[in-house]
Amino acid sequence: MNLSYKVIHDELKALFGQFGEIIDIEIPLRKGGKGEAMGISYVSFKETESAISAFASLDKTYFQGRKIHIFPS
Repeated sequence: MNLSYKVIHDELKALFGQFGEIIDIEIPLRKGGKGEAMGISYVSFKETESAISAFASLDKTYFQGRKIHIFPS
C-alpha cells in the first residue's frame, strides 16, 4: 500500500522477485477510466517463506519515493 500511482508490473516484479518466485502481481486501477493505479498491489508468492521474507525486508521502506506498507493477506 502507498505505491506510486504510476507503478508498473515489471517494477514490482524486480522489487519483490528478489525474495522468491512470484505467482501473480495485480495492480488494481481506479474506476472511472484513465487507467490510473490505486496505489496498491497484490503480490502472490509460490512459497509462504518468500512472502514472509519480503514482508520483513520491505515493510516501511521507501520505493519510488514513497514509504510502502505491506499487509499480509
